[in-house]
Amino acid sequence: MDGHYHLQLRLPFASREDIDINKLPDELILRIGSYKRHIPLPRQVASLESVSAKIEASTLNIVFQGDTSGKR
Repeated sequence: MDGHYHLQLRLPFASREDIDINKLPDELILRIGSYKRHIPLPRQVASLESVSAKIEASTLNIVFQGDTSGKR
C-alpha cells in the first residue's frame, strides 16, 4: 500500500467551478452547485492530512494521503 486512498465520483453534469470540497476531521463535505453531501470517512482516511482533487472526464478523483512511515 502506498499510503494513499482514492475516492472517485462520477459527476457527468458538474463543472470544476460548481464543485467545492472541505475536509473536517471525520468527514468530507462535498458541494456541487446547490447540493451538499456529508461523506463520513473511515478512521484510516480521516487521520490523513493531505487531500487533493481533480476532475477528469466527468469523474471527480479525490486522493487522501499522509505519512507513510507508520508514525502517528
